[in-house]
Amino acid sequence: MRLLTAVFVCVSVGFFVSEVLSDEAAAREKLKKILQKASKASLEKIWRYEEDLKRLEEEEGDDAVNAMTQMRDSVPAKVRVLLDKTLIVLGMYHSGIKDLCRVVLDEKVKRDVRLAAVTLLMRHASKRQTRKLREKSDKVKDVIVRIHLLRLFFHKLKDTDALRELRKYVTSGDADVQAEAAIALALEDEFETTKEILERLKDEPTARGALVRSLLAQNMLMRELARYEGLKRDALLKAREAEIDRLRRQVEELKRKLVEKEGTKIRLLDELLWRIKQVYVDEKKTDQEKLIEAAAKGMVSSLDPHSAYFDESETKLMNEATQQQYSGIGAVVTKKPGDYLTIQTPFYDGPAYRAGLRSGDKIIEVEGKDTRDLTINECVKLLKGKEGTKVRVKVWRRTWPREKEFVLVRSVIRTKSVYYRLLPGGIGYILLTAFNKPTTGELDKALQALTADGAKAFILDLRNNPGGLLKTAIEVASRFLPTGALIVTSKGRNPQVAPEEKYCAIACKKYNQPLVVLINGGSASASEIVSGALKHYKRAVLVGERTYGKGSVQQMYRVFATGGRTLVKLTVAHYYLPDGRCVDRMLYKKKEWGVAPDVEVKLPEWPLEWWNERERLLEADVFAKYFDARFNKYKDTFIKLAESDEADWHKYPEFEQWYESLKAKMPKDLVRRLLRIELLRRVSDATAHRIVGDYVDDVQLRRAIIEALKKLGKSPSDVPAYRFFSK
Repeated sequence: MRLLTAVFVCVSVGFFVSEVLSDEAAAREKLKKILQKASKASLEKIWRYEEDLKRLEEEEGDDAVNAMTQMRDSVPAKVRVLLDKTLIVLGMYHSGIKDLCRVVLDEKVKRDVRLAAVTLLMRHASKRQTRKLREKSDKVKDVIVRIHLLRLFFHKLKDTDALRELRKYVTSGDADVQAEAAIALALEDEFETTKEILERLKDEPTARGALVRSLLAQNMLMRELARYEGLKRDALLKAREAEIDRLRRQVEELKRKLVEKEGTKIRLLDELLWRIKQVYVDEKKTDQEKLIEAAAKGMVSSLDPHSAYFDESETKLMNEATQQQYSGIGAVVTKKPGDYLTIQTPFYDGPAYRAGLRSGDKIIEVEGKDTRDLTINECVKLLKGKEGTKVRVKVWRRTWPREKEFVLVRSVIRTKSVYYRLLPGGIGYILLTAFNKPTTGELDKALQALTADGAKAFILDLRNNPGGLLKTAIEVASRFLPTGALIVTSKGRNPQVAPEEKYCAIACKKYNQPLVVLINGGSASASEIVSGALKHYKRAVLVGERTYGKGSVQQMYRVFATGGRTLVKLTVAHYYLPDGRCVDRMLYKKKEWGVAPDVEVKLPEWPLEWWNERERLLEADVFAKYFDARFNKYKDTFIKLAESDEADWHKYPEFEQWYESLKAKMPKDLVRRLLRIELLRRVSDATAHRIVGDYVDDVQLRRAIIEALKKLGKSPSDVPAYRFFSK
């Protein structure tokens, strides 16, 4: 049995699940395809693509939102307004409104697009934002656009100056200006000064004529209601809104009934459903909807390991997981059945850490509920909530005589995907945990900081990195490859969905220092694109083990049969490295998938009895108890040992006496290795800084250091910190 990095199944509060991101294609590329189609549509029909954009956000989270924001200035104005509308709906309220105001004020934009922007502002802009636009509106020269703006100002601000100006336009010598002004006033329930013009317009066989007829009919109806029921204007408006709302609910109910039909009209499934309902012993399991969902899951999952059907609850969880930030207490938590919720790692800028909670603490109650009686998902649901709200928890720590109660104020937790450290010998170590939207910016900061600190070579650690966004992978590889170098090609069966596309290195700041990349069986998707391209161009030495072998692209689709409440993820394309090879293991029978390292380094193997002994020691909490008794007393020593203990158990205070008390069935050095894992966690908590790049017991990282030193014309014996493993 091999010594593998322990993998914990955990749910994070204020954290992301990077495995989900690894299955997503690049948001920018998906967005580009949607916008290309939208740009060909007329302004009247372009709004149908809003649903595609919303689905993209459901699939890609903040990555899609950021891509929409970045691409606004490079698309036609009508598409830009579509993006603004979508961003407002998705929560980017201020950004969308601000850009709509820019569109309205831009005289180069076509009138119909500017009018569409005003209509959106009518619905979504606040009074403050409308007031700001009012201050700049004198720049608007197009009279028709100005009329619509004046209506906006009167509607939102009750601006009487705007109303007076509108009335002046009713007397204009231009018939179109007269008509627009009259309709604008009628929409604000002013019919007396516009009646003559509206009567003339109502007979037009146009959309404008239909609007006027509707306005006149509505005005007549309200007059009749006021006459017979004595309702005032505000009450009439409320009555009208209530009726519209009732009709909207009725339409939604009809839509729901259309998709909730009995049976599937598929003979095999209908027969099986009937048989199950008739004879299956447990009636609770015969719910038709759940059975059909189970059939859907089986059908889709039979295609390949990455295609899947997500029911409503799974869709909700997945959408939350793909977001870049959460509002919660800021901690990664774990839970064993029947045990209390345990903090695995707190975020060092989160509410839990600021309140004094640390790794290993047991959360025994959340809002008065015993966590032993809850699932981990139920616990997380209680801990998460809106920013600024409070949650009451009871916590117990081994060194406390009794539990303590904390009231935590939830906050937005922003996660990181890049961690770095300058190792001895001028080697910059960079751990990249996922390819998310913020990753490129974080990587640039790391590269700049390490270069400024004197890094002469870099180690990029992609081990256990499940991937993420294609766009980010291209940006990461571009930091080390010449502009224009082919990085990856994607191609699918359906050219409409996944046409052949080539992605090359972009222009950016380049780093030409020697580079070593760490990979293993957990490096997948985007990790394989980056490592494969760097290997192809001989830009980096790859150290470790063969990568996972995921060279496929998945696309998310909303399922209309369920009203869009569920999703299906399907493989639509494959990735191909610059040499034309696809890394996907599904395409190969032998060990040809993935990216092979230049220098293979396997982790050392442990005998079975040592694994059993490890479990016994962990179960007894011996490593935590060692530090419980000694950490404060020897804090400075432990902080120094966290940098490096040179694989020497003698450096640990009172180690030999403690080791004898364990009656351990494994050597002292292996016990030291296990103790060191707890040491790094304790020191990270104590210093509020995650320790990365620990080369003491990491044989793959050690070899990466050796390869980096080779590039610099050195060896481990030339660097005092590395002499303990120089042989």
